[in-house]
Amino acid sequence: MSEIKEFYRKFYEMKEKIFQNNFILKYSKTVPVKRKRPKNSRHTEKLFQAQFYILTQQKRVLPVCKQAFQEVLCITRRRIDTVTRNFFNTSLPAKENRGGDRKLESNRVKKDTVMNFINKFKAIESYYCRGQS
Repeated sequence: MSEIKEFYRKFYEMKEKIFQNNFILKYSKTVPVKRKRPKNSRHTEKLFQAQFYILTQQKRVLPVCKQAFQEVLCITRRRIDTVTRNFFNTSLPAKENRGGDRKLESNRVKKDTVMNFINKFKAIESYYCRGQS
């Protein structure tokens, strides 16, 4: 029981999501599926299988099922699936995808076009100006 608490504590002492995702990857292993057997045409083939481990006090890794891994770390199945799938597809550690301005580059051309159109007009002195009267 103390091994599980220690493993849980190690996971949550890292506050950033990226470090936690890399912790998940550290104690999991993705292996390509040897035999691909789709049940029917509506389902996609399973590309990989993930194996999960928990670190013991003797610094050995103990294989556990996905549900046990999920319950020990108190995380969702979706988070585990997403982290392992992204690692299997890219072979790169987890990176931050949240936040940031995603529309800046696509709107830059529109903004430049509008600014060029406005700059074509000749500037004139305002008729309604209290400071000069």
